[in-house]
Amino acid sequence: MFVALICFIPAVTANARTFNLMNGDQIEGMVQDYDMRSDRVTFKTASGRSTVKADDLDNDSYRYVREWDALRKFSNPDNFRITLYDPEKLNTWLKHIWLRNPGKAEPWKTHEISLTRIGHDLKMINETGHDLENIKIKYCLFYNQDRIDHFKEERVTETIVRPCIDEITIFPNEFTDRRTLKSIVLRDVEIMYSRTSGGGGWVEVKEYLEGDGVFLRSDFIGVIVRVEMEDSDGNIIMHEKKYPKDLSEDYAWIEPTENNTLWEDDNISEVTDTYKPPTPFEEMGGTEEDEEE
Repeated sequence: MFVALICFIPAVTANARTFNLMNGDQIEGMVQDYDMRSDRVTFKTASGRSTVKADDLDNDSYRYVREWDALRKFSNPDNFRITLYDPEKLNTWLKHIWLRNPGKAEPWKTHEISLTRIGHDLKMINETGHDLENIKIKYCLFYNQDRIDHFKEERVTETIVRPCIDEITIFPNEFTDRRTLKSIVLRDVEIMYSRTSGGGGWVEVKEYLEGDGVFLRSDFIGVIVRVEMEDSDGNIIMHEKKYPKDLSEDYAWIEPTENNTLWEDDNISEVTDTYKPPTPFEEMGGTEEDEEE
């Protein structure tokens, strides 16, 4: 199985601010460096540099310095490692669609659908030295689905995008998180019938239902994954990966929102259903014996 390391986009920035010390002194500047082992923080100020013990800062300033360092370490792939695994078939099942005519006419199969659930595993390792907070895992899954356009009387292929988002409130230091991301269901449909016309019994076959046209196929295209953290200034630090790595720019990112992440396929029954239903006559309790009487 091919494994790809997600690339990263460093975006740790800081604005000049006031840092307060426990003794009442203040430092105007930006955080330039923080050494966790010595607990010393270096600020870039208008007059140069100033280095103090982080423990000498008041609570708010100390918290800011720790957050700044956590985000810096998060942006470094040596400290926060991400692996995206190849897509896998999680399940496959079949479904038959039947047409039921009135009376005693036997139902006949109109569609045979082969369904396949596809998903990815994502592994993240936190070696930043910090317990990271409020990580967002965003991703867009892309696949093609054929359908019949009955207005144009032709088969068309639609590209479908599924935006998703997962959130991790606390990601402890020295911890590995491996999870299966949300999935998609691919549908390969075989149209099992031709249209009939009138009492003459002749069969009218539309051009788009001949040959390969009776098959409506579905194909997985790829995925874009983004793992994000946000600092107190609203800056986003992000790792991004496309699978496959040469995924075309034509497949555009759609930002996951509360409205576009609900997906009916998450609750679909994954049980094979090829059972032939009864006729309406049988469903109403009718039998051949009843008809003879």
